[in-house]
Amino acid sequence: MDDTATNQMVAKELLEPYHLSIDLASSWAEGIEQLMVKPFDLVFLDYCMPEMDGVKTLRDIR
Repeated sequence: MDDTATNQMVAKELLEPYHLSIDLASSWAEGIEQLMVKPFDLVFLDYCMPEMDGVKTLRDIR
């Protein structure tokens, strides 16, 4: 989850060579919605998002 499109693009392009299925979320709310729909093996969180930071988001996920 990252609110900056450039950061999302860079992360996605760095991970693409590994043939991973990559889903992006631009807010904590969007990320939480995605997590409720399907399981993920790994989640990258932006520490400093405007609505809710990565630490609080991780607490919500757990």
